Amino acid sequence: MARPLKVTIVESREQLERRLDAQKTATGKERLQMLYWLKLGIVKSRQDLVKLLHKSEATITRWRADVQEWRVKRFTSSKARSWQSIFHPN
Repeated sequence: MARPLKVTIVESREQLERRLDAQKTATGKERLQMLYWLKLGIVKSRQDLVKLLHKSEATITRWRADVQEWRVKRFTSSKARSWQSIFHPN
């Protein structure tokens, strides 16, 4: 059995839904979808996310680490030029 995915999501379900609707890029939508599913309890493990998002376990783990470090507000920042610039500003 896969280990449970432990992520604290501070945004409400409604806030995540609004951000998901407003998100314009596919990669941003995937990351927000991950948070939304975790918030609702639809997924419980990395393996569940791997199957639903068709991404590698390493990618899911990296996204989770990014969320923990930068929180949801920076995770979907519209002012950032790219996903890379949000999490790796140097």
